Amino acid sequence: MNYMKSDTGGLRFGVTASRKTGPAIVRNKLKRWCREYFRISIEAGKSFEADINIIFKPMDSNFYKGLTHSEFQKTMDRGIEIIRKSIQ
Repeated sequence: MNYMKSDTGGLRFGVTASRKTGPAIVRNKLKRWCREYFRISIEAGKSFEADINIIFKPMDSNFYKGLTHSEFQKTMDRGIEIIRKSIQ
């Protein structure tokens, strides 16, 4: 994750998943999970002011294909907590 404090006063995020990450089905699944994660966190009032870019690095051929949604959420929670602490 790359991040910086937002000047616009809100949470913005982007997702970068190259073709080396996996086939289109896997890349689209990761993007959907990111949108869902931030939508749920904003609805729960866990929003903060930051610009975040989530970058999925090329991994083993079946790494992202075998990734479960709960593993993804735990990893996102850890990353967002680190960002939240460093920005405030």
